[in-house]
Amino acid sequence: VLGSHPIPGFLRTVAPRSVQTSPMALLIFIAALLLAIALLRQIQGVLTWVLYTYTGEKLLQDFRAALFRHVQRLSLSYHDSRGTSDSTYRIQYDAYCVQAVTLNGLIPMITSSFTLLGMVIVIARMDWQLALVALAVTPVLYLLSRIFREPLR
Repeated sequence: VLGSHPIPGFLRTVAPRSVQTSPMALLIFIAALLLAIALLRQIQGVLTWVLYTYTGEKLLQDFRAALFRHVQRLSLSYHDSRGTSDSTYRIQYDAYCVQAVTLNGLIPMITSSFTLLGMVIVIARMDWQLALVALAVTPVLYLLSRIFREPLR
């Protein structure tokens, strides 16, 4: 019992019987659950960062290797006219842009698209008329964003 309220059903299934009878034990149990959730969230954040970094570095390494193979196949006259420093600069610094566009642009766009699709599906299942109203506003908002994009910059 929390005050005069009974324990919520989801907590009753997780908490042991001995904890459910004592308010102090229940408070300690809830604090421990809160701490465990915070710890799991931090672990998930670190693992996401590691995966994000690994994916980006692997993508960059593979792209730089492909660029290097391409530069090696170019003719000597190309290197004489442009200089090797131009090719080296492009391999080293311009290749990073591919990583930035992919990880900072493409992946968030795909994630947002799936989130939007999920939201539309949930709204459509709850109330299809509300979903139609929400989707009917979309072309107008898109048109307004295209019109006012330049003046806002």
